[in-house]
Amino acid sequence: MKMEELKSGYTAELEVLGQEGSRWVLEGDDDDIMMNVSDAEEIQDGDTVKVFLYANRRGELAATLRLPNMTFGP
Repeated sequence: MKMEELKSGYTAELEVLGQEGSRWVLEGDDDDIMMNVSDAEEIQDGDTVKVFLYANRRGELAATLRLPNMTFGP
């Protein structure tokens, strides 16, 4: 199943692939998306989580469970 293109400023439902050190790895389009463990300590491998996508300090797409009141699109 093809998912919508993942972009900064939008929400998405992504599968948790695992944990690497202090970050969760989420399934992305071409690259995996990282989320800090401190943002989501109660999740497990294989869970599907609704996240807000943003560009981190390095310009990479990152995720957080802290959903804003406003986003782009529907």
